[in-house]
Amino acid sequence: MAIDDLKKKLAEIEMEQVRQQKEVQNLTVEVIPNLVEKATPKVAKVVSGIYICLEFGAGAPVSEWSDETHGWRTQGLGSRYSSKEEALQRLVELKQRWPDYPLKLKN
Repeated sequence: MAIDDLKKKLAEIEMEQVRQQKEVQNLTVEVIPNLVEKATPKVAKVVSGIYICLEFGAGAPVSEWSDETHGWRTQGLGSRYSSKEEALQRLVELKQRWPDYPLKLKN
């Protein structure tokens, strides 16, 4: 390849790099705020009902049982039971699984 051909190719590559950089900047302006908004966890609104909470003591975070994930979730994200009987049944099951956990029913 001749020097002139290499210079021409280098100029084309640099122009393409500038074009791509402009596209990246546009994506940053257009797309990144949308991604950040979608990635930001939404705090679930508290729904009325009875729930099972796990409280280890003052200052410790309160967790709530979730039937959906079959595990403990952040306060406000646990399962809500419409009847006390249903909540008591689940509480008995959880107490058998974790007899030493400080589990309580709350409204």
